[in-house]
Amino acid sequence: MTLESGLGQLSDLKNLETLNVCGTDHRIGVRELEWMRAHWPNIEEIQGLFQKVQAPTPENEAWILNYEPEWVSD
Repeated sequence: MTLESGLGQLSDLKNLETLNVCGTDHRIGVRELEWMRAHWPNIEEIQGLFQKVQAPTPENEAWILNYEPEWVSD
């Protein structure tokens, strides 16, 4: 789930409140997080953001905890 793989095609989901990426190798990075914040104004939670096949990079983890910590759920 990256901008390169077509995330931008979901820009019309303005009312999206919860995104569940549990069990996926989503590859969401800082660019995608910034895009989500700009295009999905109602998002409140991203489930599974830190649970993926590859551990999140320190940069991604720092961004989410700094800018949108409420998006993270267990």
